[in-house]
Amino acid sequence: MFAVVKARPAWHTALFPIIFVVSAMVSGTALLLAMYIIKKKVQKQPIDQGMVVSLAKLMVGFLIIDLGLQFYEYLIGWYGLETEHLDTLATMMASEKAWSFWIVQMFLGAVIPITIVFWKKTSQNINALLAAAVLIVIGIIGVRFNIVLPPLVVPVFHELPWGNYAPTIKEWMVSVGVVAMGLLIYSFGELLLPIEETSDEVSHNGK
Repeated sequence: MFAVVKARPAWHTALFPIIFVVSAMVSGTALLLAMYIIKKKVQKQPIDQGMVVSLAKLMVGFLIIDLGLQFYEYLIGWYGLETEHLDTLATMMASEKAWSFWIVQMFLGAVIPITIVFWKKTSQNINALLAAAVLIVIGIIGVRFNIVLPPLVVPVFHELPWGNYAPTIKEWMVSVGVVAMGLLIYSFGELLLPIEETSDEVSHNGK
């Protein structure tokens, strides 16, 4: 949907759809890992550390691929020297909204999680891996913000004024509502289609 909008050159690229899908794989893996650990902690059940460590490595692997694709996407924008691409990148990385790119997307959503997963002292720590997963989810939210906002701020025609945007309280509440609805659907889904066998089912299968 985004990549076919020719009026926004920053979206109309060959890599854009791939980046969107890979980012979804990153955030999906991170959210799955975080929900698994939190659920086990709340229910005071044992956590499969081997699975958590393997899933964390897979999560960071997807993240590194995503970062590589984004790097080439930005490089092509700079190399092409098209005004629209340069203005979009400048809005993303060198304006008052640059905090979303450098702090949320790159530092919280990439540097810290990669360090946690690959650093020997934290690579086997469940709480540290939970923090890495949560930070990646936050970082992907920053990615989505940077994907949508900067191309819309840059005017389609040079004669038009530049746009400006700041999320309102209503928009924050809608976002919280969407997340809450997703968690509610997941909760109902797990009740109807349990992920793990109950003790009764295990004993029955054992017989």
